Amino acid sequence: MSPQTFRDPQFRPPGEAMPLQRISKPVTLAAILSSVGLSPEVGWILDAGVTTPPANPMGPIYGVELTEKGDQYEIKRVQIAKANEGDNISVHLKAGLYETNMSFMDKIFEKDRSAGKAMQIGSYLVKFSSTSSNRVYLYMPPDIASLNAAAEEEHCADIIYAFNKTLEAFQRGRFIDLMQNPSKVSENSVTMAKDWARDFGEAAGRTVERDDRGWHSFGLAIADAAKIPNRDNPTYLTGKRRDAQEFPAIYLKYTTGTTEIGRHSSESIMSGQ
Repeated sequence: MSPQTFRDPQFRPPGEAMPLQRISKPVTLAAILSSVGLSPEVGWILDAGVTTPPANPMGPIYGVELTEKGDQYEIKRVQIAKANEGDNISVHLKAGLYETNMSFMDKIFEKDRSAGKAMQIGSYLVKFSSTSSNRVYLYMPPDIASLNAAAEEEHCADIIYAFNKTLEAFQRGRFIDLMQNPSKVSENSVTMAKDWARDFGEAAGRTVERDDRGWHSFGLAIADAAKIPNRDNPTYLTGKRRDAQEFPAIYLKYTTGTTEIGRHSSESIMSGQ
């Protein structure tokens, strides 16, 4: 008797997918907007980076192989498909000066500041419109841009850690029971693989704790226009200037804010410490 492998006839191993990102890609503000489905022509966002959850992961799939040994059969588990970690994107705003689709409520800000009750700068930003009295330009300093890259790569590292730990636990535990019913190994394995993908997604989602706790929250401050390099040559969202030359510009810059980048490991995030 030749070796025989039981397979689920409905199952097809997942195709090649882009791997999970390990390195965050430096991009312009227009690309940041596009990455979250916003139009560079009208969209606005203060997030300086985006790392998406894993898409289309799939756990390892197993079958069994029966080999005749005299008047008995040897049952061996065989792997039909390796675990697929899925894919995602990770981008961060690179150093530079960027046109935005925002306006700054400067009069309200000055009134609040004079009264000693000014809020965070971001609270005075509104969407740019035809009645706006100014346009905001955001400056990302090189040192903050480096921190920004590190922040998104912490998210990347968390997701990779979640993949490895949940897969390790899966391989150490649940699939051992597969061999108790050899004729249903493939069927049960597919179900377990989907369960693992759900567990992986939930574990990877814990990375948002970095944002929720403010560890990735950069600040904003009013910038001294004279100190901004290449102030007359910003990166425009649509590739060209849209305002008259004399239209007022407000320059804001990213600051370290409440960030705690490099201080919290993926292990501590996944364990809830």
